[in-house]
Amino acid sequence: MPRVLLEVPTQQEAELASTNDELPLWAAPFGLKLLATVEMRAGMTVLDVGSGTGSPLLELAQRLGETSRTYGVDLWRHGNRGVREEARFHNIANVEIVEAQAERLPFRDGSFDLIVSDNGISNVQDLEAALRECGRVTRSGGQMVFTMNLPETMKEFHFIYADIFSSLGLGYQISRMHEHILEQRLSVGLVSEKVESAGFRIHGAAEDAFKMRFATGTAPMNYSFIRLFFMERWKGIVKEEERKKIFDHLERNLNAHTDRLGSLDLTIPYVCFDSRKS
Repeated sequence: MPRVLLEVPTQQEAELASTNDELPLWAAPFGLKLLATVEMRAGMTVLDVGSGTGSPLLELAQRLGETSRTYGVDLWRHGNRGVREEARFHNIANVEIVEAQAERLPFRDGSFDLIVSDNGISNVQDLEAALRECGRVTRSGGQMVFTMNLPETMKEFHFIYADIFSSLGLGYQISRMHEHILEQRLSVGLVSEKVESAGFRIHGAAEDAFKMRFATGTAPMNYSFIRLFFMERWKGIVKEEERKKIFDHLERNLNAHTDRLGSLDLTIPYVCFDSRKS
């Protein structure tokens, strides 16, 4: 950010830099869709399940105003500490962070008017248990809005990955890859069934997508978000002794793809569920 644009006293700039974590581009489309879907009014009690680094929790807290109370639940201790510090720095007083599991929420029945989760609830260990807990703590008529990315996420990458397995005589790995994908990401229909079983009525499941574009095939392999949240899972599909050969081959094929088409465009499809407690 250019120095001239800052309207913050010089002594506060270092603190601002450490607490003002801009929302990653990966999460922004999910979050914008969620914020456009939630019903906002003064005096709400809100829970963000899997609040992570504070989005959309801190955004909702500020938009809803001081008459509302917002809670974030996450097991990530360092993330929770960062959210508390950011809330303190920006003087967001209507936020409370609770270190707890989504499957065991420490709140009374019917505590919340609104529950949100921006690509967080899809990463819990037991989705059905987490949804049941969300149903328990949501008041009758309350809203639950959450986003998740879909099984076709980065389908272009998986197509090239599968082609490598075929060319190396490892066709059995393709089914393993698809099993791995479905373990991490469920279909809209299956998630809808689980939401309704937890006591909610689905009002909408809006699907959308965006592209992540890379100039070379090597770039996504080094991209920080992919390294943190995707690479180890991709590597886990193959045996350790085969990884170097396969991933060297993968990088060459990804670069050949970008040489041929000019860029590597990875599709990120996602859905935003809008539901009400029965």
